Amino acid sequence: MANDKLARATEVFSTLCNTLDSMNLRYERDDEKLVIDITVRGDDLPMRALIEIDPERELVRLLSPMPFKIDDEKRIETAIATSIVNNMLVDGSFDFNINSGDLYFRMTNSFRDSDIGPALLKYMFDVSMVTIDEYNDKFFMLNKGKMDFRDFL
Repeated sequence: MANDKLARATEVFSTLCNTLDSMNLRYERDDEKLVIDITVRGDDLPMRALIEIDPERELVRLLSPMPFKIDDEKRIETAIATSIVNNMLVDGSFDFNINSGDLYFRMTNSFRDSDIGPALLKYMFDVSMVTIDEYNDKFFMLNKGKMDFRDFL
């Protein structure tokens, strides 16, 4: 069973790499860990995404860490803002660790008993990048005090 999961995960990883290649994107790949590391430029801040194929859970997981930590004095506001933003998103979510100040965007899809093709992988990447680009500068400005909490909302 474990070999079947790994074989399926390797197949999904290959499809992911082919999809990113077809989009003319540059990335680093770790074939052993089934991880892609890619950075693209948004309207304002660079957006890094780690796309991992998890054989055990049979998941494609995209994690995008924000290129900044939330300052101690802005963590409560950021937690509330994160909750409000997540309530509006159709797919994916922002994860905020109030203890460390780390803020991530996350999107996952399962390939358990199903096929994941290029269209879904492209969708995951495109929607994630658009969502991150929409909010990363707002979270940054809220954190630096350049945007009022009410303006953020």
